[in-house]
Amino acid sequence: MDFMVYCVNRNYFKDLFQTAISSETNVNKYCSLFNEFTDNNYTKFYNENNCFDDTLDPDNYRYNVFEDCDLNNMVKTFPKFNLHIN
Repeated sequence: MDFMVYCVNRNYFKDLFQTAISSETNVNKYCSLFNEFTDNNYTKFYNENNCFDDTLDPDNYRYNVFEDCDLNNMVKTFPKFNLHIN
């Protein structure tokens, strides 16, 4: 999966998770699935991009798709949700 596809899918799953929280339906299920999705993709992108091959140009969409989906900021890009904190 390329990075842009990950970012779009991550936002979709994040919306599902936030909807589940609002409606108090399947929250544990969506939280677990979201965290599994981000964990798996974090590992994949980290292993594939140990070293960036050119300057980190903000317009280079291989590394920076959205403000909150950028390989320069792994915490924002691969968020963790904890039902008791978030």
